[in-house]
Amino acid sequence: MADEEMASSSDSESERENGEDELAAVEVALAANPDSYEAHEQYVAALRKAGHLDRLRAAREAMNALFPIPGRMWREWARDEANLLDGSDISPVVELYERGLREYLDVPLWLDYLEFVEDRDPGVSQCTPQGLQKMRELYERAITASGIHATEGSAIWEAYREFEQAVLLTMAEYTDGDKEKEKQAGRVESLFHRQLAVPLSNHASTLNDYIEWEREQGKTIGSLEDKFAGVDANVLAAYKKAESGWLECKVFENSLSGKPADAELLQNYLIYIDFEQKKSKSDPARVQVLFERAVTAFPVSGDLWLKYTGYLDQKLKVAVVCKNVYARAVRNCPWVGELWRKYLLTLERFNSSDEEMSEVFEQSMKRGFQTPSEYLDVFLTRVDGLRRQMASVERLREVFQRAADLLANYFPDFVDRSLRLQGYWARMEVRLAKDISAARSIWERLVKSSGWMTEVWQGYINMELGLENINEVRALYRKCYSRKLEGNGSKVICEAWLQFEREFGTLEDFEKASLKAGQRLEEIQSIEAVQDTKEFKEPKMKHERGNQESSAQAAKRKRPKDVKEEKKRQKVAPKRELGKLHSEAKMATNEGDRDASEREKPNEQGQPPDGRGEAATQFKKNRVFTDELTAFVSNIDLELTEKELKEFFTPCGGLKGVRLLRDRNTRRSRVKTKSCETEFTFLTKLLPMQGLAYIDFENEENLAAAISKNRTKLGARKVSVARSKPKPKQEGGSEKVERDKIKPLGWQGSALKSDEALNSNEEFRKTLLKSKEKVVT
Repeated sequence: MADEEMASSSDSESERENGEDELAAVEVALAANPDSYEAHEQYVAALRKAGHLDRLRAAREAMNALFPIPGRMWREWARDEANLLDGSDISPVVELYERGLREYLDVPLWLDYLEFVEDRDPGVSQCTPQGLQKMRELYERAITASGIHATEGSAIWEAYREFEQAVLLTMAEYTDGDKEKEKQAGRVESLFHRQLAVPLSNHASTLNDYIEWEREQGKTIGSLEDKFAGVDANVLAAYKKAESGWLECKVFENSLSGKPADAELLQNYLIYIDFEQKKSKSDPARVQVLFERAVTAFPVSGDLWLKYTGYLDQKLKVAVVCKNVYARAVRNCPWVGELWRKYLLTLERFNSSDEEMSEVFEQSMKRGFQTPSEYLDVFLTRVDGLRRQMASVERLREVFQRAADLLANYFPDFVDRSLRLQGYWARMEVRLAKDISAARSIWERLVKSSGWMTEVWQGYINMELGLENINEVRALYRKCYSRKLEGNGSKVICEAWLQFEREFGTLEDFEKASLKAGQRLEEIQSIEAVQDTKEFKEPKMKHERGNQESSAQAAKRKRPKDVKEEKKRQKVAPKRELGKLHSEAKMATNEGDRDASEREKPNEQGQPPDGRGEAATQFKKNRVFTDELTAFVSNIDLELTEKELKEFFTPCGGLKGVRLLRDRNTRRSRVKTKSCETEFTFLTKLLPMQGLAYIDFENEENLAAAISKNRTKLGARKVSVARSKPKPKQEGGSEKVERDKIKPLGWQGSALKSDEALNSNEEFRKTLLKSKEKVVT
C-alpha cells in the first residue's frame, strides 16, 4: 500500500514537472508573438493544466482584451470560477456568463448559465417569488436568443419546461391553494403551445410530450387511431405550419451537419440565409439567428460580418441590436475598414454621444487597415459626422490634417484620383470657414505634389470658377495648358480653356487662348500619331521576326549550295519588292460611274479584274482628274464611308464626286505608308491611321463652302479640309496626268492614291514637316 502511494506521488510530481516545462515553452512562444491567438490559447491551457489559478485568470483577461473568446473557453472559465466561490455572492460568475453570451451565440453556454443560476442562486433554489421571476426572465432571454435555433433550440425549451414543472411539483407538496397550481399548470401548457409553433428538429417528440402532459392533467387527448384527437384547433394549426417549416429547412440543416470543408460550410450557410431572406413571409429573428450561427462558425470572415450588419441596417434597425453586432464585428475583424465606417454611421444614426463616436473612431485608427482607401473612408466618415453635428472648423481641420499626414507618411505612393480628401477640405475652407487663401494653399500643395494629374487642375479651376474668379481661372489655364499631364489630360485642359474663353472671355482673350491651345493641340496630335505608328508596327515586327526565325531554322536543314543560292535571291528580292510597292502606290481608283455589272465582269481568262498584271488593262480607259475644284480632306475616321462623306459635304452644294483612298489589302480608308519612296516617307508614317479623300465640286463657291468646314467634327475626329492644288502644266501645254490616273486595283473598285497626289497639298506638306521637326526633336 505504501509502495502504491509512493508510486502515485512520484507520477504526480513527474506530471507537474512536465507541465512546468510545457508552460515555460509556451511562455517563450507567447513572448515572441504576443498578438497570436493560438499562443494565447495554448498559454491558457498550460496554466489551467498546471493549476496556477491567479495567473490563469490574468491570462484569460489578457486574451479577452485582444480577442473574442469562443463559448467553450467561456464555459471552462465560468466553471473554474464557480468552483472557487465560497459564499452566496454569485455575481462574478454571472458576469462571466454574460460576457461570454455577448461574444457569440452558444446554446451550451446558455444551458450552463441557466443551470448555474438555478442551483446557486438562493432566491431561485428556495422558490421565492423574486427568485422565480428572475429565473423566468432569464429563460425568456435564452428563448429569444436561441429558442428558434432549428437543431439546438429545443434544449432551451425543454429546460424551461422542466423548471416550470419542478415549480409545479413543489407547489403540490407545499401549497394547498388550487388556484396557484392551475396557474402554474397553465404556464407549462403555454410553453408547450409556444414550442409547438416553432420549426424545430424534434417536433414530433415535443407533440408526444405535450399529449402525455395533457393526459396527466386529466384531459382526454390523442388516440391510437388519431393522435391529434382532442388537440386544440389553433395549437394543431400552429404545429402543422411549424412542421412544414422544419421540412423546408431540413435539407439546409443537413448540409450543415457532419464535417464539411470550411469553404463548403460557409457557402451552405450563405445559401441557407438567402433562402430565409427570400421567403414571402421572412422572419427577421430567424435570419438573425442564422447569421449568429454563421459568424460563430466563421468569426473572422469580414464579408460575412458585412452581410450581417447590412441586413440589420435594412431590416431590424434596432439600436441595441445593431450597436452590439457592430461592436462584435470590429472585434472579430478589426482590419476591415468598411465595418468601422458603417459602425460610425450606425452610432450617428441612433444619436450616440460624441464621446462614444470619438472613442470608436480612435479605436479604428489603431487597427491597421490593409489599404489607404480604407483609412480614407473612415476619416471622411468622421468628417461627415462632425460636419452634421455642426462641429467647429478647428475640429474639422484637425481630422483633415491628421488624414493627410497619415496617408503621406504610411502610403506615400497612394493617389487619391477623386480628390475626396483634399477637395473636400478645400471646399470646407471656402464654405464653412470663408477662408479662400486656406483653400488655395491646399490646392497649391496638391499641384506641387501631383501636378501631373488632370483632376487636380480641374478641381482647382472649378473652385475658382464657382467663386466667379475669372482672372484666377484664366491664370490657372495659362499655367497648366502646356504641362505634361497623364493620358489625354493636356487635350482636355486645352479644350476646356477654349470653352471657358467662349463663355467668359473677350475676343482678344479667346484669340490668345486659341493660339496657345491650338499649338499645344497640334503637338499632342503629332505625338499621338507617332504612338499609333508604334502600336501598329509592333505586331507586324513581331510577325516578321517570327518569319525570320523560321527561315533561319529552315536554312539549317538546307545544303550549303542551296543556302548560297537562297542568299542571292534574297539580295534581288528587295529591289523587286520595292518596284512592286512603287507601282501599287501610283495606282488609284474611282467608284463613281462604273456599273456594278461591269466591275464584276470577268476578264478574258475568266477571272475578275483584280488589278494585278494584265488584268488591270481590261477597263476601256482611265479616268483623269485635274483637281481644279477639289477639296483635300485628311484626318478622316477609318470607319467612315463614301456615303457619310457625301452627306457631310452635300450642304455645300455642287458636289460632283467623292474619292476616298483605301488600303488595297484591308479595303479600309488609310494611308499606306510602306509604299512611299518620296522625301515624305518618314512624314507619312507619322499619320498611318488617318483616312484621306478628295471631294470634287462644280464651282468656286461650293469649294469655299466645303473649306469652311475645316476642323469640323465628322464621326470621332475633327477633319482637316483644304484646297487641293494640282501640279502646273508641263512644257507643250499638256498637263501631266499620270499622277491623277485611276488605275483599278481590284474588281471591287477601290485603290490607293499615289504619293505625288499627297505631296501636292501644301497645307498637308507643312503639317507633316512641322510634325517631323517635333518628333525628331
